[in-house]
Amino acid sequence: MITEFAGHRLDEAVDGVNLVKPDRALFAELVRGAARNRRDLDDMIAAVLVEDWTVERLETLLACILRAGAHELADRPDVRRAWSSANMSISPMPSMADKETGLINGVLDRLARELRPDELAVPGGPGKTAG
Repeated sequence: MITEFAGHRLDEAVDGVNLVKPDRALFAELVRGAARNRRDLDDMIAAVLVEDWTVERLETLLACILRAGAHELADRPDVRRAWSSANMSISPMPSMADKETGLINGVLDRLARELRPDELAVPGGPGKTAG
């Protein structure tokens, strides 16, 4: 399934915009890791969702994106994000609404603060985090 998706979707243009060439090995590892650790990742995600939301209530695409991001944060310390003012940011996909992008950014930011607090430390302030 990963090979088929990569062969037909990863190198295409979306809405006339050529996408950045993806890291196919990283993509495959994220998909496999998210599937392998789904229960643990769902528990992590559920812990940072607002009280009346559950992972099961999320649309499938949102849940998959969050699982991949949570897997990367929890299990891939070698992968670093470009932190902007200590906030993780995902660029919206052309088909995603702003509220969905905001939800993804908010959940992954909360997870990052729990899983990678040292990366969010403000320079010159031990133990302090931005935001």
